[in-house]
Amino acid sequence: MKYIIKRILQMIPSVLLVLLITFSLSRIVPGDPARMMAGEQAPEEAVERIREEMGLNKPIPEQFVVYVSEVARGDLGTAWHTGRPVAEDFAMRFPASFELALCALLLAVLIGVPVGIYAAAKKDSAVDHISRVITLLGTSVPVFWLGFMLIYLLYAKFEMIPAPFGRISDEIFPPTHITGLYLLDSILTGDIVAFKSAISHIFLPALCLCFGSLAIISRMTRSNMIEVLNLDYIRTARSKGIKESKVIGKHGFRNILVPVLTVIGAQLGGLIGNAVVVETIFNWPGIGSYITQSILQTDYAPVQAFTVISVLIYMFINLILDILYTVVDPRITY
Repeated sequence: MKYIIKRILQMIPSVLLVLLITFSLSRIVPGDPARMMAGEQAPEEAVERIREEMGLNKPIPEQFVVYVSEVARGDLGTAWHTGRPVAEDFAMRFPASFELALCALLLAVLIGVPVGIYAAAKKDSAVDHISRVITLLGTSVPVFWLGFMLIYLLYAKFEMIPAPFGRISDEIFPPTHITGLYLLDSILTGDIVAFKSAISHIFLPALCLCFGSLAIISRMTRSNMIEVLNLDYIRTARSKGIKESKVIGKHGFRNILVPVLTVIGAQLGGLIGNAVVVETIFNWPGIGSYITQSILQTDYAPVQAFTVISVLIYMFINLILDILYTVVDPRITY
């Protein structure tokens, strides 16, 4: 517990630095939010009044102090292009983004880890070569290009999936709201129709979002597994006649859990950033598409809030990973 408290206290300077950077960048980008809110043809008096209401007429240091105090109270500001508090907009859109990121991460782990293990066990085989090609493609293909290609092939060309708009078909009612996650809510309520529609809509954006992470997880799993399988204790286990599946699963994979967890945690943080592009391409009603709209409207309050929240999520992911390390490897202590 002392270690957790210490780590949380160590986050404070980092968060303050992020607040300073995001605040500074939002003040130097082109565009006047007050002018955009009032309209291009609005008189200067109206613009000045809005600027005063937003606190933009105060000195920059005073604006920063006010901004930090508001964030500390949970006030993330108001998005002028929606007219609602940013925290309210985030709360409405977070379940969609979380469900997409969770599905993408599950796909990346459920495919990437077994592929990496099998490629390591069958080093220099056809499967190993194919996995390396997939890894190369996953780390080099831009996510926006992949998204457009998937839409063209699976929707426009072969009509294998529904139109990439929203989380569920228009003619189907969303499942009863319990968690806000359509897949989970439809399972909990037994709504099979909603579940089928929701999974058909989320499959393509989740596949696009997970591809890069899948490749990296597979590559890291393979490289660490190859190193472990060449160690003496693995050769000893094989010489004792232990089944190969048990050697790989129990003696090999258990000893690469720490680096695998590390790369999975890092990819979860990367999914947050890539979600902005993927949600925009697939018209997914999450935080990512909301941030894109905010950038186009020069509405910096949501962008600032998204940056700070992303950093906090990444920090807590690292904290959770540090705790998990002690679970998977008892030799690690803090």
